[in-house]
Amino acid sequence: MGALPVGDGYEEGCEADVFGAWCERVRIDPALLDARCEGPFTRKRIASCEAAGIAYPDRLHAAECLLVWTGGSAEGVVTPRGAVGEFRPFDAAAALPSVGTEVRLRQAEGSARVIVLQSGDGVCTLAKAPNRIERRKHERVPARGVAVVRLGASTSGFDLFDISEGGVAVDAPFPIEVGENVHILLRVEGKKRLPLECDGVVASCRQVVSGDLGTCRIGIKFTDLPETAKAEIRRMIRDAHR
Repeated sequence: MGALPVGDGYEEGCEADVFGAWCERVRIDPALLDARCEGPFTRKRIASCEAAGIAYPDRLHAAECLLVWTGGSAEGVVTPRGAVGEFRPFDAAAALPSVGTEVRLRQAEGSARVIVLQSGDGVCTLAKAPNRIERRKHERVPARGVAVVRLGASTSGFDLFDISEGGVAVDAPFPIEVGENVHILLRVEGKKRLPLECDGVVASCRQVVSGDLGTCRIGIKFTDLPETAKAEIRRMIRDAHR
């Protein structure tokens, strides 16, 4: 499947009100969803994948696929139709996700997050969902340092990956379940004003490859970060752009 972008002309024949409500729910401005939906971060990631010979998830070709959503799944074929993709299940009687549902489209080369714009008569019209980088509420910058994370009675030190006033991402040798409450002590290299200590909750955990070792990148959302600490993080972000 080619990219399934949301952009010029997507409203024609689609449930624009459902799409608008979905944009509001994930806090994304529909105006940001141009014909390619590719920011600098995304273009860099695409180039990195191509250099490594890896299919970028949102650049899949027309092929057999598996559509997965909460409470169901269906095997079939997806075909690009301009700015959207058309999914037809192998089983004509298969249940399909409802309009407005965000689903995962899986193929042999990779997977992509898509949203259902139309559903009926054995066909789903799909459009590429925004990348996480476009859904973020706070700007992130790369950071080096140590995050000491306390989970229950255990404490571990992890390498810091990036930071925003909303949270941090750390690299850990083992996963932590999403939803776990943690206490974090953060020391950012070169920022004497930033050790900071606060409570947080694990918002994401995914496996990444670092050298020959597997690493889990864990996103921790701050739950009680003081305003003074937020101000220091904003200062750090401004300094990073100079």
